[in-house]
Formats: sequence, structure tokens, C-alpha cells
Amino acid sequence: MRKLLPILLLIVFACQGKLTEEQKKKMWDEKKAHEIVKISDAEITEAAFQYGRSISEEIKKLDSSPLNAQLKNELQQKYHVRIHVLSLGDPQLMGIEQQLMEAYEAAADFELVDNIQKIGKDSLIYTLPITNTQSDGTVNFKYVVGVRMAKKDVILSMNKD
Repeated sequence: MRKLLPILLLIVFACQGKLTEEQKKKMWDEKKAHEIVKISDAEITEAAFQYGRSISEEIKKLDSSPLNAQLKNELQQKYHVRIHVLSLGDPQLMGIEQQLMEAYEAAADFELVDNIQKIGKDSLIYTLPITNTQSDGTVNFKYVVGVRMAKKDVILSMNKD
């Protein structure tokens, strides 16, 4: 924005205030698009749920198996995220992922829901438990799809709405 402001001022002074209404509107729209806006953690969390749920809807629509590699790669590129299938006992799980897996496993008798957790300062993880309903009505916990996302991408997705 700091680089853009001198250019905009130069245009205004060069035209000696003779900008058309359309040019003025375009200049104000560009300025507004680059304004700094404070976003609360609650708004970021809600946006992360929406972002994660849009990804999980595509996973549910297109794939019933434990997430094939082609679909995973397409979604990662489309949404700028990292998608992992999480399973209990996996040595590559981060601490928060291990805790989430243990919580899902312990609550397997209850209705499992998606979740958002912070990872460090600038990342989030959206988790979606995948279950299987038996013919007798019992629900079995299978695995969790973890979607690691940068807060930056979540915030940018807010602006698209």
C-alpha cells in the first residue's frame, strides 16, 4: 500500500483534480482493498470451519475410501492446505494431532464432530472424523482427515465471500 499511495497521489496531482467519477471510484476501491482490518480470533475460527467444511464436502462427494492421492493433491493445490489421514499411533503425528486422535478415540461412542485447533502462531488444523455405520446402527470410528491451513489463506477466503 505504501508503494501504491505515492503513485495514486501522483496521478491525482498530475490530473489536477480532473479525475472522472469512475477513476475516483476505482482509486477509492483500490485503497479500501488494501486497508488493514482487525479480525478477531472468533471470526478466524468461524472462517476456518467454513474453509475446512468446504474441503470436507468435496472429500465426501468425490471419495469414500481413505482419500486417494490424486484427490488429495488436487484439493491441496486448490485450497493451499496440507491434507493428511490421521490414525492413532502414527509416529509422524504432531502433539496436537495425537491429542485430537486420542480424544476422538475416547469419544467414539458419541457423535463425533469436526474441530479446529491452533498450530503455532499462524496455522490451524481442521479435523474431520470419518465413521462407518454398521447395519445394526452402531457407529465405528475409522480415521480422521486433518487439514492444516495457514491463517493467511483462511483470512483471504473470508474476503471472497
